[in-house]
Amino acid sequence: MPGKAVLVFARFAGNFGMWETHGTTPHADCPAMLVGLHGLWAAKARPGRHADADALALDRLPRALADHCALVDLRWGIPQARYTHVGNTLVKLYGAPLAGRHLSAVYSGNVLAEVRGAYARLMEADGPLFTERTFRVFDAKLGYHRLLLPLSGEGRRVSHALLGLVPKGNVRSAIDWRTLEAELALADLVGEERHGTGP
Repeated sequence: MPGKAVLVFARFAGNFGMWETHGTTPHADCPAMLVGLHGLWAAKARPGRHADADALALDRLPRALADHCALVDLRWGIPQARYTHVGNTLVKLYGAPLAGRHLSAVYSGNVLAEVRGAYARLMEADGPLFTERTFRVFDAKLGYHRLLLPLSGEGRRVSHALLGLVPKGNVRSAIDWRTLEAELALADLVGEERHGTGP
């Protein structure tokens, strides 16, 4: 997938929809914050190795950038992946502490599958993974820009991942995310009933 962007489109029903783009280079409207994070990561890389996890610890990043980042431990595989350090903005978006928690304890269902799938794509790409996700809810466009970066450590080519996330639209708090999730779940249900794809 190097150098290519992959567009995924899923229409739920009526006034709801979702667009998702993955690529190994920044999208045209990728926030400068994530482009800068990618630059820091590239500068720390060594021949044959990604940047070390210790070199990009959150406490070594500028505060405004670290607030939008999280460090994810991948040493035991994606099913056992867990957050080790999480910035304040991401904690606010989720609405509860995340550090020390496994992905499976934070997410469930389709959301867990999407998050795990993102880390699987990261491992396959063995390089940066930019994602832009947009949800259309009536006339509003919400979503996020996400950057996943592989980090090396303890003799492993990829031991951790550095996550950078910047929300789009008016999504700024846990309440905003929960409202969006509820609206999308309703749209998904309406779509299943309309098209007869239920169990």
